[in-house]
Amino acid sequence: MKHYYFIFLFAVNVLNAQNLVPNPSFEEYTGELPFVMNNANLDIANNWFITPGGPGGAGATTPDYMNLNMPLLIFGGDTYELQTPNSGNGMGGLYTCTYNSFNFARESFQVKLKEPMQVGEIYQISFYLKKINPYGVGGCVRGSDELGVYFHTDTVYLRAHAEDFEDPYKLDNYLELWSQYTNEFGNTAYEFTDVLQEPDIQLNEIVEDEEMWVLVSDTVYAHEPYEFMVFSRFSLFEEILWEDSEDCTMLGATSYMYCDDVSVHLVNEEHIEADAGVDVTICNGDSIQIGTTEYEDYMYWWSPNEEIALDTFGYVNPGMPWVKPTETTTYTLIQKDFSFEETTDEVTITVEYCPGFSVKESVAEAIKIFPNPAKNFIEIESVHVIDSWKVLDVLGKKVASSKYLESSTNLIIDVSSFDAGLYFLEMELDGIQVIKQLMIE
Repeated sequence: MKHYYFIFLFAVNVLNAQNLVPNPSFEEYTGELPFVMNNANLDIANNWFITPGGPGGAGATTPDYMNLNMPLLIFGGDTYELQTPNSGNGMGGLYTCTYNSFNFARESFQVKLKEPMQVGEIYQISFYLKKINPYGVGGCVRGSDELGVYFHTDTVYLRAHAEDFEDPYKLDNYLELWSQYTNEFGNTAYEFTDVLQEPDIQLNEIVEDEEMWVLVSDTVYAHEPYEFMVFSRFSLFEEILWEDSEDCTMLGATSYMYCDDVSVHLVNEEHIEADAGVDVTICNGDSIQIGTTEYEDYMYWWSPNEEIALDTFGYVNPGMPWVKPTETTTYTLIQKDFSFEETTDEVTITVEYCPGFSVKESVAEAIKIFPNPAKNFIEIESVHVIDSWKVLDVLGKKVASSKYLESSTNLIIDVSSFDAGLYFLEMELDGIQVIKQLMIE
């Protein structure tokens, strides 16, 4: 027996946040993006911030923010295209080491976790890396093994000028140097009491592939309620394992990495696979919700997605979108979970003509108006987009109407100035006119 769906339901399943890293794919950013890549520091990306470091003082070298919506990279007057992130539109970029005959430097960046790590628990840490030549053709770029991750209970200023100190990891050497700087959380270097020893995760393989993203994954035991995660080169320059290269010498050597899709989660977190829903048959003109889950730390891409809205940053679709196919359509869902594991599923919506069934009636039934009777405000909820509306009194005189051209599925109308009595709310939805009675007390 075929099942025709005329009633529209909406339910969202929400899990607690499982990835402790906010904005893990660098998709969300503050303000407008610079047109030129070289002007985009990493702190444009929401929740990420840079760590002062490098020769010349704080901010002398700053990690970069890359986004496909910034179309140009410029260096030496030349332009070249940005490579594709591992997911979405954004990613971070940093020099893990630059070296010439005068000095060497490294960049670092940090993120504050959504909540402190639970002491005594084991966490799975993962992120993706790619070696890149930031200057296009002609740069001397080497792959290296030096990128590491360090967890801390407070934000960390990594140590520039490490070669100037007998113990390059000892924090006291840097207190005076960095005490004049404060970060976005109001902390200064004087508040740091720990000694930076070794990173919690150290990349021991040389990343030299400029085409494929490399997954780095490891576990960390939370000895303290860590709140910050730091990316940088933690080893000294002479400890770095450089790849062999015949086209350049150590003078002017550079190691530059892209970083994307960062995840920190408990090792026993449940991974939910993609579920596009069950195949159903609907009447021509109906809308239906597909998908079964919409979790905070999951990403969803539907195909075809011409009628499915993207998020604010033009990146992902909702997990449970409403669709209105005019012909039988198979929708494919690609889903990445909190650790960026990818699964797929599909659902087929069969569209048929249903004799004796009024599309207009189904649209009207799917509209909710409350409170009704009302005194001050009425709220309208609809699964269909309301293109326009107006309120008429019993004599057919218009007393209120839509003032904006923007369409919406949720409206609030102020009726506090209306006289008590019977009114008619006339709405236009997808070319269908619907009239509802409204009582004002």
